[in-house]
Amino acid sequence: MNADLENLKQAHHGDLAITKATKQVKSLRDALRLSTLAHKEALAKAEALERKAKEVWREQKRTEESTRSYEAQRANAVRALEQGAGSADAAERQIQQCEDILDELETATLELMEQQENLARQLADANTNTEAKKRAAGDMEASTPTEIQELKEIIREHTASRDSALSALERSLRDRYDALVTRKGTAMAPIRRDACSACRRVVPPQQVVDLRLLKLQTCRGCCRWLLLEDTPN
Repeated sequence: MNADLENLKQAHHGDLAITKATKQVKSLRDALRLSTLAHKEALAKAEALERKAKEVWREQKRTEESTRSYEAQRANAVRALEQGAGSADAAERQIQQCEDILDELETATLELMEQQENLARQLADANTNTEAKKRAAGDMEASTPTEIQELKEIIREHTASRDSALSALERSLRDRYDALVTRKGTAMAPIRRDACSACRRVVPPQQVVDLRLLKLQTCRGCCRWLLLEDTPN
């Protein structure tokens, strides 16, 4: 048994687990942030649709008021024409003008009513979506802290295991391990298909033999220590 090799492997496996858990913590935090953002965006869209619906409603009310005003003007002109008061030509022109405007107002009213219907449907869908996003964000806000805490505990356990293994190494090996992790992300790499899985450089058969004899071997390409077992990195 090669104690240095075993300690290096323990430290390496610990670092892999720490990296994985750290990424999961980041992923959870990102997912929570995106979920909260999605809820805010859905809420903003619903609020914008509600404002638009109110604007259309106010425009419809103004159109209805204009319609009543021109209907009254037309009625007055009709009475004047029937009673022979004032100029008949002026009354007829007034009636025609009012009818033309009323036709336009009727078209505008129908278009506004159609807008109101469309906006009502969109707003209903937006409110449903907002509620769904709110529930999803709430669920994540409730569960994420616990999940992150569990991952932090995993990180603490593997950090302790890694530090214990590194402390058992000679200073030179420990410093080299730390330098490789700093520069390359990992200090060890398994051999896969007769090559270093990190840099793809072919590993000479003699190095494989030496590894089976539990001797430390370094990749001639990336300088990482080599492993026989198919350990993911």
